[in-house]
Amino acid sequence: MKARSLPTLFALALPFMLSVSASRADIVPTSQNRYIRATGDAYDNFGASDSELDTASTATFGPFVSNAAATGTLPDAFGTGTAIQSSSIFPTHIIASGSSSANSESYFDDNYGLSDGRSHVEVTFDLTAPSGYTITGEMGGFDGGFGQLSLRDDQSTWYVTYETPFNGSDILNLSGTLAAGSYTLTIDVRSDAYADPYEFRYGFSEFIDVLFALDAATGIPAGTAQTLTVAPNPTRGGTVISHTFTPTSSFRFAVYDIRGRLVRDFTNVAARRIEWNGRDDSGRRVSAGTYFLKLANGGENALRKITILR
Repeated sequence: MKARSLPTLFALALPFMLSVSASRADIVPTSQNRYIRATGDAYDNFGASDSELDTASTATFGPFVSNAAATGTLPDAFGTGTAIQSSSIFPTHIIASGSSSANSESYFDDNYGLSDGRSHVEVTFDLTAPSGYTITGEMGGFDGGFGQLSLRDDQSTWYVTYETPFNGSDILNLSGTLAAGSYTLTIDVRSDAYADPYEFRYGFSEFIDVLFALDAATGIPAGTAQTLTVAPNPTRGGTVISHTFTPTSSFRFAVYDIRGRLVRDFTNVAARRIEWNGRDDSGRRVSAGTYFLKLANGGENALRKITILR
């Protein structure tokens, strides 16, 4: 048998090597609809009203980081809506965090408050080869807040359909396999609050570090899944706040009440693990209720709800 030369063997092997390389699964986005929306309204039965709308969206496949807030106010009523989102699309994964809130209150007869917030992620993509996938993260909805997550193909076959529980949250740990083809991943949270006279209404919903990743996903860039945690939560006393963000010159880190008023500012605290004693910047113990921990760091944002019990 005549021995083949090394170049001849390499030439024979090259088509096989190329076919293996081409079989790697990639996410190729073909369309997207990512936006946030917030409205706030206050009105009465005598024709007086005040309304505000704030929205943001992206027309590209690049990272989308934005927040929206809107407030309508009358002397005896108000409505405030907020929304936030940070989402990115990569060849091997899609990652997103976001939230929405709505707060409305009426203090007198014939006055009404109305508000809503929404954070929406929808990405349609081609999967270039068969692959397994996982979906991890956390989603929750409280009072007037609600969230959904779904994964479907272009033939209307649904692979994942998830809805948040009422007044609760879930840790996501989903997995499956997909053939090469076209798919749409949707993550959506919304909150609504309508207050009749002498009522207060509230809603909050969130998705935290929701990650859709192909099984071949490796080397996910550092910083795309930064964490912000609060425990215990709810709490009757203090709680421990931890984050993994590297502060930039625009770093902002603080606790706010449901009306958006500053309660405790941690911006100048260098530690990434903070024990909050449930007191405001003046040292006064805060009242029982719902508070929001907001972190803004250049193009990175995170939001957590803290419930104080007394």
